[in-house]
Amino acid sequence: MKYAFVLGAGASASCGAPLQGALFKEYFKIRQPGHLPYERKLERELATFFNEFFRIDVNHGDLNSALFPTFEEVLGVLDLAILRNEALPNFGRENATFNSENRIRKCREYVVSLMASILYDKLNTVANNHKRLIYKLKRLNILDRTIFISLNYDLLIDNALSKELNQECILPDYGFDYVSDIKCVSKINPLYKIHGSLNWLYCSTCNEIKLTPFEKGVIELIRPEIFYEPNNIICARCHNLREQIIVPPTYYKDFSNYYLNQVWFKAERDLKEVDTIFFCGYSFPDADIHIKYLMKRIQTIRNRSLKIIVANNHDGKKDAERTEELIRYKRFLVNVNYTDESFDSLINNIGNYI
Repeated sequence: MKYAFVLGAGASASCGAPLQGALFKEYFKIRQPGHLPYERKLERELATFFNEFFRIDVNHGDLNSALFPTFEEVLGVLDLAILRNEALPNFGRENATFNSENRIRKCREYVVSLMASILYDKLNTVANNHKRLIYKLKRLNILDRTIFISLNYDLLIDNALSKELNQECILPDYGFDYVSDIKCVSKINPLYKIHGSLNWLYCSTCNEIKLTPFEKGVIELIRPEIFYEPNNIICARCHNLREQIIVPPTYYKDFSNYYLNQVWFKAERDLKEVDTIFFCGYSFPDADIHIKYLMKRIQTIRNRSLKIIVANNHDGKKDAERTEELIRYKRFLVNVNYTDESFDSLINNIGNYI
């Protein structure tokens, strides 16, 4: 028997990560005047962006009552502006006060850096359910028959796989070759991060990914409250700027990157061989039509039944929300075991589903 775990935002939230809708509020609440000063260009630009487009004064406004957009909405707007080669009012290339060929692209980099920073602050010292999951799978002797699909950018499952095995020179198999300053002697379980990762830095000139094992490559870890300036992330070979590979969970998704294509191809290939898929902390939203397409292909191509188990409960979840979610799963995947388990309780009871 082979198994797959699909890890959504709820799995990371169980370890303290803010959900998409709370990401910006969490960040700016601790960086208003009186907390940490706005000394960096990054913070000044993001303050301007939210004031111009969402009428939120992150410097002096009441952030408790502010209605922030989600991370996916902000990144989706910026990505569409870049795709259509369009400027945004008061925020385009023609703005002479900003020394950059494309202010929108720079703002996108800053938004991703913001996410990396707040995830580091929130997840650096918390207990990690992902480590517990790996430990339980080892105890059940099925870890070597398990693959992981992560829809998150953080490194919770990455580090859990390496460090629970007490092998810091062994990394997950991300589905592609990469360069790294740390020599890793071998690869362990497949981990397909189909929306990208905060430890992947891509050089579009050399067409290669630099991996920063165990740490988020887009932030400066010596001083985690301060961001990397993107200009400091330079390819050692061609000296061009490296880019983050982050695909926002919106209807518009750009999977043209060669490495992401490899990840999707290998995820589909391996999923065809599994017998049970666990969806953990994932609501199967309408915007994720790419995930739905992948799962439907898995269901229709294989010549044997596929067991699907959903664990996405949490304290305070309303019955109406559960009903709507159940309908989404069963409408598309048909035969689904929609459980009352949270990610945390599933780990405790995982033996009942193996």
